[in-house]
Amino acid sequence: MFVNYKIFIIIILFSFLNLKMYSQETETKKVLSDKVFFGGNLGLQLGTIINIEVAPLVGYKLLPKIHFGLGATYTYFRDSRIDFSTYRYGGRAFVRVFPIPIVFGHGELEMINTEKFNELTGIYTGERIWVESMLVGAGFRQQIGQRSAVNFMLLWNLNETKDSPYSNPIIRVGFNF
Repeated sequence: MFVNYKIFIIIILFSFLNLKMYSQETETKKVLSDKVFFGGNLGLQLGTIINIEVAPLVGYKLLPKIHFGLGATYTYFRDSRIDFSTYRYGGRAFVRVFPIPIVFGHGELEMINTEKFNELTGIYTGERIWVESMLVGAGFRQQIGQRSAVNFMLLWNLNETKDSPYSNPIIRVGFNF
């Protein structure tokens, strides 16, 4: 668990080391509303397995090429084959570095509250635990307006465990405005 925090700190420090290079770019004065962005992910799967996810986020463009943010997530899951349902909730902090305007690196630390999985019985115990995920990867941004964009990301969970809500690789599609 401690190793994942080190990786996240290294990613953030790497971002700050690049500030000097990015700060040399000329930038007109911007108002706060130009630097703050909102968005998130919505997920929906219906059928034998129902999976509904809502994950809003708010971010700040520290520099044109470095964005930080916070987000929340809530997921409802139901599998009617085994008469099982649960929910997950939590939060995340992320940083994105844009080497070019449409491609970015993404690092994220996420904490999710979920049910504990028992490997011996193959069932969830009903006991709730916090699971830490360190997600890293890359993304592609497609502008759909002056302030709006669709983000496609391919992420890898560096802390994949039996209780993790993700299996590698993780594909995300989200929106920013």
